[in-house]
Formats: sequence, C-alpha cells, structure tokens
Amino acid sequence: MKIIYWNIRRVGNHDSRIGLSELYRVHGPSLGFLAELMISLCSVPRWFWSNIRITKHYSNNSGSLLPNLWAFWGADCDFVVRYDYSLCLVLEYVCNVRKIYIAGIHASTNYLHRRQLWVELLGLQKIYVAPWIFVGDFNAILGAQEKRGRRLSPSISCNDFLGWTNANLLLHLDTVGALYTWNNDRLNSDTIALRLDDQFAMKRGRIFGVLQLVLLKFEFIPTTTLFYRKWMSM
Repeated sequence: MKIIYWNIRRVGNHDSRIGLSELYRVHGPSLGFLAELMISLCSVPRWFWSNIRITKHYSNNSGSLLPNLWAFWGADCDFVVRYDYSLCLVLEYVCNVRKIYIAGIHASTNYLHRRQLWVELLGLQKIYVAPWIFVGDFNAILGAQEKRGRRLSPSISCNDFLGWTNANLLLHLDTVGALYTWNNDRLNSDTIALRLDDQFAMKRGRIFGVLQLVLLKFEFIPTTTLFYRKWMSM
C-alpha cells in the first residue's frame, strides 16, 4: 500500500494540481491526505479527481471553518471513516480479513490542542485494537535531533509527543530524502528547520520503508509512505 500526505495550501491553483497529478502518475497511491487547503472540496472540479482516478473523498469537520484535512482514494480500495476530528481523520481498511487503521494528522500549532489530540488518539487505539499507521503534519518534534537552529526545542511539546509515541509502542519510521520538512525561510544564523511531517507505525511485522519526496516549487514536502502488505496481514 502507498499513502501520500501533502500539506498543500494551494491545491486550488493550476501548478499545485499539476504537482499532485504527477505524484499520482508516478506513485499511484492507494490513499491520499491533503491538509491546510484553505478551500472547500467543491472548489476542485470533478474532472480533476477523475483524471487521477479518485472516486471517493472525505473532508473533516472543522466546525464553522473550512475543512483542513481531506482523504481521497480510488475504486481499487475500500476505506471507512471511523473518526472525524478537526485535527485528524481515522480510516479503517480491511486486508485479508484483518483490519488496519490509518490516521491522517494535521495537528495544531498550540501544544495544549496537540496534547488533547494525543489523548484522543490513545483512546481510539484502545477501542480499535489492530495495527495502526499515523502519517501527517504533527507540528511537533521528538527532540533536538529533529531541529536545526540555535533556539532550543520546547521541552513540554517534545515530552508530550515523545510520551504519546512511547505509550503506544510506536515505531518512528526511517526515511529517505528530506530530513527537515519545514523551514522559516530565513538565512544564516536565523534559519530554523524542523521535521514536522512524519510517519509512525505500531511495532508489528516488517515495514518496507518511507520515501519523502521534495518538490521544490511547492511550499511543503509531500510524504509518500510505502508498506509491505505482509505488515498488514500479520
């Protein structure tokens, strides 16, 4: 299975759609998440989804605000939305009679809101006992090793994030490509780069790996996650 996640603010414009189409043409993912879009789902014409073989899509509930997280997939896979939250979507997928849960995350920049998200996800894992994959923009780092810059990492946020991953026995997946997925666009000593987009999975079976692709023309880095089907069937 291949999963993409892209924090893409401008999917409504022509260049971004070309980039997304090319990503689908090259990798053909089974499931995709788009985050921080700042437009409604109906703003993207139906012919665009048809061209990249998307037949089903779902946008999260953000209350009075526009949805900030979309999930979309084609006719070859059947996903069921099990949890809809302003900071994440959780989908269920059945492979060889076994269930797997995939969470697309778009966490808040406020550490208190992120803390509530970690609590929500912990509760969901107790309800849906099965393998889990978490992919997305966590807006948090595990420690200083995921940051470049002279300012210290906020310890409260790091400890909360690390505590959640440890409590759930999550495996931080190795990546190929970009180490940092966000920077502040400043030069020299003012530069700050962070690894905010990430992927985690439960320690179960074998994982093939993760590939992070860099598209220089766009603001954020799309993440393509590849897993052995063996991992899902164990």
